[in-house]
Amino acid sequence: MKILVLNCGSSSLKFQLIDMENEERMVKGNYERIGGKRSCLRINIKGEKHEIEKAARSYEEAIKTVLNLLQEPKYNLISSLDEISAVGHRIVHGGEKYNKSAPQVIVRWLHQRDIVPIVRSGNPVHQKDNLDIFDFELTDDEMDKIFALDKGEEGRVEDQNPDEYHEYV
Repeated sequence: MKILVLNCGSSSLKFQLIDMENEERMVKGNYERIGGKRSCLRINIKGEKHEIEKAARSYEEAIKTVLNLLQEPKYNLISSLDEISAVGHRIVHGGEKYNKSAPQVIVRWLHQRDIVPIVRSGNPVHQKDNLDIFDFELTDDEMDKIFALDKGEEGRVEDQNPDEYHEYV
């Protein structure tokens, strides 16, 4: 069984194709700058890295490109989309209550904890959004719920012990 996992960001599409029979990640990729003039698709197929410059004016174009890439004989991934048994999509539910994005809620959460986040963004729209956090306040219950979220192993840097160092805050 092969599973396609998708994660659509504000201007990117991350994806993986996983063969569940042997628990192998067949391909991992990131389509960056969707909607921009210089879209770029970076893929890692079984350890071999490729970079493809192909414009994607929309998510529909990006997804079609990825699905075609998965079927390309030179990559030997799948011969037909019928080989994909399931598709998973990561959904981040952010601040519907406050009419804010998930990143804005997290930046606000950090602000309320007196932590100054260093938010990396070269996109002026995201920069503006990162500053648009002062017109709402999270409740104590919401603060606790966010803090209790499992950060997982991927949240750790260089095998640091979370009991000694909080690298995610």
